[in-house]
Amino acid sequence: MLATLSPDIRPKNMTDYSCFYGIFRKFGESWFPREMACFEDKHRQLEAKVEELTAEPSPDVALFKPPPGAIERGNCSTKVSPPTTISSVAPSISSTKALAVTLRLVVDVKGKPRDITVTESGGKNLDQAALDAASKWRFSPATCNGEMIPAQINIHFSFSSH
Repeated sequence: MLATLSPDIRPKNMTDYSCFYGIFRKFGESWFPREMACFEDKHRQLEAKVEELTAEPSPDVALFKPPPGAIERGNCSTKVSPPTTISSVAPSISSTKALAVTLRLVVDVKGKPRDITVTESGGKNLDQAALDAASKWRFSPATCNGEMIPAQINIHFSFSSH
């Protein structure tokens, strides 16, 4: 049964509003009323009789999947404690000149990096080395009021010549 209620604002007086439900019948696993009467200041304002109940089809699960490329992040209205690094791995490559790679990633609630993307490229080989290294990092996840949440961070790798 669907209903919409809107408050009736009357600045100079108060009203007594009530509804009564009757003749309940089972529909699926639940009981639903077949009659309803609503009163305002003891005067009948609405009366309804349910003739037929039909089940609505379940919503398509695909409607609730995030779109491709969506990144899950926590939403916190108070101060977030950011993730902290527990273990890190250095990229296993060196460069003939000084270069940098910056990665953006989301630390999930288990402390694992997800959705890693290059935001500042140092070239294909250095980017891949940074991606490989960052995927092995582990973190203490971010928290909001003591509850773990996913959080986005940036990692900056500097490569220098040897």
